Order: sequence, then structure tokens, then C-alpha cells
Amino acid sequence: KRYAHNVFGVDPLVAHMGDIPGYTQQFPQILKQSRVPYMVMPRMGPTDKSLFYYKSPDGSKILVWNALKGYGWGTFLTSTKTSYEDKLQRLGRDLADLRKHYPGPVFINWGSDLFVPQDDLVAQVEKFDKPGPTRLVISTPSEFFERAVKVSDIPETSGEIPDSWPNIVPSLTHMWPQIIPATATLLAAEKFAAINYALGYAEYPQADLDLLWKRLIESMDHNHDGQGGQRGDSRKIEYMQRSLIQGGEILRDRLRNIAERVQVPISNSVAVVVFNPLGWTRDDLVKTHLTIYGDTAPGNIGAWRKGLRLLDEAGSPIPFQVEEYSENISRALELVFVARGVPSLGYKTYYLIPTDQPDAFPKAATVALDDDKDRLEPRRAAGTNAIENAFYRLSVDRATGRVTLFDKELNREVCRDMEVVANEERGGNYIGLEPLSGRTLLASVDSVALEENSPVRAIARITSRIADIQITQRLTLPRDLKRLEVENTIEWKTPRFVRVEQLFPLPQPDRALHYGTPFGECATDNIMPNTGPRAGDEIKPDSWHNSRIIHDWIHAGTDGWGLTL
Repeated sequence: KRYAHNVFGVDPLVAHMGDIPGYTQQFPQILKQSRVPYMVMPRMGPTDKSLFYYKSPDGSKILVWNALKGYGWGTFLTSTKTSYEDKLQRLGRDLADLRKHYPGPVFINWGSDLFVPQDDLVAQVEKFDKPGPTRLVISTPSEFFERAVKVSDIPETSGEIPDSWPNIVPSLTHMWPQIIPATATLLAAEKFAAINYALGYAEYPQADLDLLWKRLIESMDHNHDGQGGQRGDSRKIEYMQRSLIQGGEILRDRLRNIAERVQVPISNSVAVVVFNPLGWTRDDLVKTHLTIYGDTAPGNIGAWRKGLRLLDEAGSPIPFQVEEYSENISRALELVFVARGVPSLGYKTYYLIPTDQPDAFPKAATVALDDDKDRLEPRRAAGTNAIENAFYRLSVDRATGRVTLFDKELNREVCRDMEVVANEERGGNYIGLEPLSGRTLLASVDSVALEENSPVRAIARITSRIADIQITQRLTLPRDLKRLEVENTIEWKTPRFVRVEQLFPLPQPDRALHYGTPFGECATDNIMPNTGPRAGDEIKPDSWHNSRIIHDWIHAGTDGWGLTL
């Protein structure tokens, strides 16, 4: 809107997103707050409504024209390959079909991907403007909606229209993984740049952030592997990297402006300032790099070589783990610990100090390794390894690699036999046509091991293979956090027609599923009625009903208890 206003001197009132095969239910809410009252829905709309109000959960409503005949419908009128008589007959059939359930003005969209209006467009369209009950006139979308809004008894509907191209993004594994960290970096940079500006520490970098957001949005254009070829894809990757690098510089500069003003009441200590960009108080694992050097000469760190303590702001000792360190004259540390109660859009400070008597902390978990029994009975059947902290008991089947999570507080399993599998495909068009063969390939386990059991966390590692694809799974139980962290690393060296999935089988009956969407949440059964895939490049309805684009989280459960991923 700002661009249209500044460049063309107009205030656009209609959202026409082009080739978009799905909508979050918060989309009308976003348009309303952008002062856009109208929208053209080019794909996936309800089959029984041409004109309707689309309502968001917050009550926002916008008027929508649903392009039931396709978002490039009007281009047939100017085709050079079809006779005038055939065009006239098709126009009559299409209008009669729409009139079965709709009495108002009809919007015929001219144009499609990469179309340019031909020089005689107006003259070609005017050939069909004949006297009678139906007139065909050249119009803008805004002019259409000015008339359409006067139609009586316009229906209202709501709900999500799940994306019918869910496999485009994960098919582009050389590109998409950088989008999420780039977005998170720019969001955090915006927040702490605003705080810096409010405190008078620095000017707000409006122009820099605007440019980086635009480049990141451009990198998400869905025409990958298209006319731009590998050079076009490489340029988009550079845009993502630019957002990460330059956005990261803005963020670090603003965090440093705050951190350098933090008081350090403990002498001869290194302060660790932990920031929280979220909208709520946070407990989480922290991994940080520290450099220790002496006063005057960097090698004066004799006291630090004897031992270390980590203290919070109250002087209480905090369990920590030195993951690795390097030393020449000074010393560099990779430190891991759990930070608690870090305030929203704020920080909490911890202090690393030298000591002659380091604190002794118990391990994060108690461990019972089944492979310890192999020495006494080498021909026995493999059992399970068990790792247990204050909240969970994690069991790993050594033969299958399946994982079960038992909640000690609830006294029940919350997830049983988690595993990585692969559904075999037959190839096809990666946009929408990827038929399955019906076979499921299971993982063959190479090893199950305890990677770490420190005062901060316990980590189980499972290595396995599916169709010669090596998969490494690291399962982390942090100390005193009710959380299991799952990290999967896949080495995909050779093309394989398989769809790799992480399964979370849930024993809970009658569970409901909710998940995050931009600016809100949705339930899996909250689908706009009579919507779904119909075009040839969209996934099949059965796959569509079982597929969602999820933003940040998904919860499965009831009012009593459940599992959040």
C-alpha cells in the first residue's frame, strides 16, 4: 500500500495475491488492519459461494470475490486460438453456471502468471458487450466491489483453507531452511532496535530493516527452479543470507548497547547477559561463547585455570557445563546452562567467576543402559536404555530405535514408539503430484548411545539408516525443564523417492489438534466449508485433509493433558 501510494498516488483497496492455494483464517484480520476491505480469492474457495464475507477470529470481515472459474478466467475472451462463436458460447455457459446461486455483478479476472495486456485488449473485450440483461464492461477490481457491496444477503463464512501445495517448500531443501532463522533474526532486531530508540541508545534503522524484509520476501517467491534457473535460486539464497547477516549485525549492535550498560557487582567476573525476545517470561537452555583474559596481560588467568563458578544475580550457584574450550594465552569457552525467569523483551545477567573450589552438581538424569548387560550375557535379546530426570522417563529401544516418553507427574505415557520412517513415493510433479507406492520403510538401527549426562542435560543419540540415508537423532532432557528436545540430522546423498517423517504416536484417545498460524492459532477441523483442491497442480483431497502448514507449534490433547511440539 505504501509503495502504491508513493509511486502511483493511489490507495489500493483490493488484495489480489495471484496464485495462492490456501489462506490462514487470520488473513482478513491482517487485511482489515491494513485498511484493505476487499479481496479476490483466486484458488481453493468455497464451491457454493461467489461473493461472501470472510470473517477472522477477532471479528474482522472483508468482502471476497471467489474466482470459481479460475483466476485467469477472462483470458479466453482475447485468445487468438478460439473462435468468437466458441468464446460467446463459453461465456454464456459460465455465467449461467454462476447465476445458479448468485444474483449480483460478476468479476471476470483477465490475466495470469506472467501475462501482459495486449494492445487491443479493450477492443477485444468490447466485442462481447451486447445489449441485454448482462453487460460486459472494462472495470477495476475496486469499481467492481463498489457495486458488489450493495448486493443483499451476502453470506458470511470463516475457517482456514489449508495450503494445497504443502510440499513445495520442503522439496527445496537447498533454499528454505534459512527462511525461518532469517525471519526470527529480523523480528528480534526490530524489537531491540525499538527498545534502543526508546532508551536513546541508537536511531531506529528503518531503511535498513525495510530493505532486508523486502529482500527476504522476494527470496520466498514460489517460482523456484523456474525461468531464473540456478542463478535465480542463488540470488534468492543470497537475499536470505543478507537478511541473516545484516539483520544479525543490527541485532548484535542493539544488544551490545544494552549489555555494556549492565552493572557488574562481582569483581573479577565475566558477565553473561541473556536476552529474551519473546512476549513471555522464558526458561531455556543457553549456549554461549566466552573469552577469558587477564587484567593488563591477557595471559594473567591463573585463577581461572583452577576452577569456575556460575552465579545468578542473587549470587546463587548455577549448574553449567563447559562443552569445549581452547587456550593459547587467553581462554575461550563454550558454556551451556539453564537460564530461568528471563523477562519478556528483557534480560537476566549471570556471572562466571574463578574459584579454588568449584561447585559439585549431580548429573541431570539417572541412566540405566541396557547394553551394560551385554558383557554378562552377550547373546541376550536387546532391551531398552532408560534416561530419567525430575519430569520424564525416556526409553529407547535398542533394536528398533523407537522412543517412549513417560510423564512422571501425569503417571502416563504421553508419546509411545516415536520413530523416523519413510513413505515410498513414485516420483512425479513436486508441486502436487507425488503418489505413494503404499510401502513404509523402517529405520535400521546402527547404534543407541548415551552422548552426555552432565549437570545441565542428558543426551541420547540414535544413529540409523533408511534406504541408505543416514539419520542421527539426538534426544536431550534438560535439567529441571519439562521438555524433550528432538534434533534429527539427515544425510541425503543420493536421490531417493521417499518421504521421511518423524512420527509421534499418541496413546491419548479423543484428542483434538490445534496449531500455530501467523497471528493466531487454528484447529485441524476448522476448515472453511466446501473448500479444497480442484486444480490439476494441487495435491489430492485426501492428502489435503491430512496436511497443514504449521507456524511454531502443534498441540494434541484434551482439556486435561496433551503433548505440544
